[in-house]
Amino acid sequence: MDNRFHELSFLNFKKVDIGLRETELIKEYARLKFNGGFVLATIECCDSEKFRDYLHSMYSVTDAMHLNMRSAADDVKDFMYYLLDSQSLAGLDIYLGNGEAFLSVDPPYDELEGFRKLAFAELSENEMKKRLLQTAIKSSIYDDWKVSAEQTSKMINDFSSRMFTEDSHFRTLYFQQWGNFMIGLFEGYIFIDINRGQITFFAVDDYD
Repeated sequence: MDNRFHELSFLNFKKVDIGLRETELIKEYARLKFNGGFVLATIECCDSEKFRDYLHSMYSVTDAMHLNMRSAADDVKDFMYYLLDSQSLAGLDIYLGNGEAFLSVDPPYDELEGFRKLAFAELSENEMKKRLLQTAIKSSIYDDWKVSAEQTSKMINDFSSRMFTEDSHFRTLYFQQWGNFMIGLFEGYIFIDINRGQITFFAVDDYD
């Protein structure tokens, strides 16, 4: 029986610019020296209505604020597996800073059952901002973050408001790398704006 997300592999996608590289958070982050580099890219489907239907069909997560972080269901992992399997998406040239194809899934994760073994966590809005703050302050192996925690929090709020409007229905995933090229101090986020049918990837890989 076909997986209900299988058709994602055949949909057409495009990159879109929603202004994230102009935010103070990313401008400051880009000043850091990384071995592996970072990726920041937003995509949307050319058939936006159908894609939004798929996004809405993923099992929802409770809005209880005390559940700041919880393991994502296989349903969410299946969605991501077939999304990453899209040949259209593979052609968008989304790279880590070191030139590696970020969306390429390597063994043992290139089969669905293997992909389901990856660690994916759902984050509440508060937990998302907390972890982004930790990611920024951790900086890179060669550089220290030079902005105060208070100012960084303001930068993160601006970054978040660029991705999501006040009435957005959104989900955030924190995930384990699916590519063998990511060998270092990896941090990965997937921001999903369900209303607008957009997905933003933000990840960094660093190593000594």
